[in-house]
Amino acid sequence: MTCRTCRTSFADYLGGVLPPRRAAKLEAHVARCAACAAGLEEERRLTEALRSLVDQPLPGRDLWPAIAARLARERRVESARSVWDALFSLGLRLVPACAAVLLLSLGLSLYQAGRLQRSTLSLRRDLQAAPATIVASLQEPTANDLVSWLTVEKD
Repeated sequence: MTCRTCRTSFADYLGGVLPPRRAAKLEAHVARCAACAAGLEEERRLTEALRSLVDQPLPGRDLWPAIAARLARERRVESARSVWDALFSLGLRLVPACAAVLLLSLGLSLYQAGRLQRSTLSLRRDLQAAPATIVASLQEPTANDLVSWLTVEKD
């Protein structure tokens, strides 16, 4: 008997339906072949496990409503979890962008503050160095100044 023939006969042998002559050949082959002996033992364990399942009583009530309710609960939990996961991953992607915008606006603010300070200092220096007439002309114009300006524009 070959290993292939032996393996195909395992179920019949364990079920007790293999003819006695073939059963004797199978037993002789299994005694000589370690691989087929291990295969027969595995088949025997599997058959016993399946028979033990058949012997268990079936539940007396309908299980589907409980199964459906549990599936619905798990779907709701999974749905809520996926929303939070999406928001969290979106937040993680936005953090670098927000940091870049914050740094850019801070840098621009500091730049503008520096420009304003430099222009203020420059204006103060110019005012301190200017002759009194320029300073006087920067003050509020008088009525005479307005008249002179108006007459100059007519010419």
